[in-house]
Amino acid sequence: MQIRLLALSTLLVAGCQTSTEPATPTADAPAADTSATAASYEAVQGGPRGLTVLGADGATTEVAFGMPRAAAVAALTPFFGAPEESTPESCGADPGMHTLTWSNGVSLNISTDGTVVGWEGQGDDERIQTASGVQLGAPRDMTQMTDSTFAMVDGSTLDGEFMLGEPDADGGYVAGIMSADSARVEHLFAGQTCFAR
Repeated sequence: MQIRLLALSTLLVAGCQTSTEPATPTADAPAADTSATAASYEAVQGGPRGLTVLGADGATTEVAFGMPRAAAVAALTPFFGAPEESTPESCGADPGMHTLTWSNGVSLNISTDGTVVGWEGQGDDERIQTASGVQLGAPRDMTQMTDSTFAMVDGSTLDGEFMLGEPDADGGYVAGIMSADSARVEHLFAGQTCFAR
């Protein structure tokens, strides 16, 4: 009887010990997803003084001109992922300016002092738009209906350049480029850029 009790006690103690071996996943257990998932967003609205990301949860994230580069990247990376950096061949007003570009077509222009001085949006993501609702890819007639201040820039060296509204108190404005072949918005921008004029 004592031998049976001793054997039973040994089995109970052994069953309560913690294993240091990693658990082996079963065939029907889902694998852990270690990939980074970008936060979803409804729109990226560009204005004369910066960008605002409208999150799917209703929250807004702002990137204003003058914001330090690190803070701007930290604000946008959760939505867009990591940017690629490039340096324009020639940028007269700020020869050391460089550009951070995300895969969705949003770019920030960074001055030599390390602050955001301009934004650009190009491509076909219609979520990239102005605060008034002018979207990338919108045809000219829809653009005019969306923003009554739309006006082509006469004599511009940028083919198809247009402006939206009058410059603000600090001289800031939103502009864009209408493609010649399809008469659609192909580029939106504000602040300092490196267009050859």
